[in-house]
Amino acid sequence: MMAPPVLSQPAVARARFTIGARLLAACVVLTVSVGAQRTWVVDDLFRPGYDFLSLRQAYDAASDGDRILVRYGSGNGYAMPRPFAKALTVLGEDPNRPVLRYYDDWNSCPALKIAVFDYFEIRPRQGGALINVGASNGTVVFSRCYFPPLNTYPLHHYDAHRVIYIDCDIDSVSPAVSIYRSEVLLLGCRTSARFSRDGSLGEGGVYVKEGGRVTIVGGSVTGGDGYQDCIGYIRLPGPAVTAFSDRAFIYGPVVLAGGVLRGPCGNGYREIEFWSNCGPENVGAIDPLAIPNRSWSCPHYISREMPAIVAGPAARGQHQTLQVWGPSHSNVTVFASLLHPYDPIALSIGDVWLNPYLILEVGSGAVNAARELTLTTTIPSWLPRGEVLVYQAVSLSPQGAFELSAPGMAVVH
Repeated sequence: MMAPPVLSQPAVARARFTIGARLLAACVVLTVSVGAQRTWVVDDLFRPGYDFLSLRQAYDAASDGDRILVRYGSGNGYAMPRPFAKALTVLGEDPNRPVLRYYDDWNSCPALKIAVFDYFEIRPRQGGALINVGASNGTVVFSRCYFPPLNTYPLHHYDAHRVIYIDCDIDSVSPAVSIYRSEVLLLGCRTSARFSRDGSLGEGGVYVKEGGRVTIVGGSVTGGDGYQDCIGYIRLPGPAVTAFSDRAFIYGPVVLAGGVLRGPCGNGYREIEFWSNCGPENVGAIDPLAIPNRSWSCPHYISREMPAIVAGPAARGQHQTLQVWGPSHSNVTVFASLLHPYDPIALSIGDVWLNPYLILEVGSGAVNAARELTLTTTIPSWLPRGEVLVYQAVSLSPQGAFELSAPGMAVVH
C-alpha cells in the first residue's frame, strides 16, 4: 500500500495565513456585537482602572454579553455570585490565575446565550462541590481553569443543556465529573479522581447517567484508586469513564486509566478504562487511539477511527498549534469559526458546530502513519479577549467517505 503523502509547504503556509487574514471577514459581525458590550474590571487592591472590589458588584452591574476582567489582586480570591445566572464573559487578567471561591449554588446560563469563564483557579468551600451547573438552558464554557483537590463532591451537572471544558485541570474525588441529563464536552482536559468515594463500580473519573452525554477529545481521564486493608475492608477502584445507560464519544489519543487497588493488602489491580451497564439507551463510539483493544463488553459502543482536533492556546498576535487526527491514510481539512449559542446541525457525516455565517478554511493535509497532522496559524491581535474559536476537521478516507470531527475550541486571551 502506498504511504500517505506528507503535508505540503503550501498547506502549512495556508494554515498560518488563514485566520490572521481571512478572519477579517468577521469584522462587521464583531463590530456589531462588541459595540453593545461593556467591560468591567474587578480588583480588591484598588489599583488604577478598577470598577469594583468584588465580583458580586460587577455581576450586579453587568448585563448579558458584558465582559468582566478579574485581576489577581490580594490573592484571597473573589466569591462567585450566588447563583451565577447571566451570560457574561469572565476573564482572569493577571499572569497568576485569580481565585474564584465557589459555594455550592447552581450556576446556569439563559437559553440561546453563552457564559464564559477563562483562566481561573476555582476553589470550593471546604467539603463542598467543585462546581454545579444545573437547570441551565444555554452554553457554559470553562477554559484554562484549575479545579484543585479541595472538594468532597465532584463537578456536578444536572439538566444542563451544554457545558464545555477547554484545556482545564480537574482534580477531584470519584467521580471527578458527574453528568445527569446534561451534555458535557471535555476538550483537551486533564481529569483525575483521587480515590473512589464508596467503592461502587458505577463511579470513575467521568460518570454519565440518566440521559447524559459526554464527548471527550484528547487529554486524559483517570479513575479513582481503591483501597484494601488486611481485616476485610475494601473500596474498589473506579474506571476512567462510566456510562450508565448513556451516550459517550471518545475521540483521538485520550489517555484513559482506571484506578488502582492500593492499601496494605491491595494487589495493585487496575480497573478497566471504560465501563457500561449496556442498557438500551447506551450508544457511542471510541477511537482505538484511546483504547486500542476493545476491552468493553457493550456492543452499542463501537470502535472506529474518527477525525479529531485539539486546539492549542489562542493568544492574540501569537502562533497557535492545531493537533489533528484522522482515519488511516485520510486527508483532513480544518475549518474555523466562532462559537454560537445554537445547537449543532446534525448531518449523517457528523454534527456541524461551525457558525454557518462565518466558516473559514485553516489548512489541510494528509495524516501520517500515526494518523496525526499538525497545523499552525496566527491569532489576530485585534480579536477580542473571551471570543471562543471553534475548529472542526473534515476527513476524506481513501474509500471516499467524509466525516466531521467533534469540535476543538480555544478562548482568545
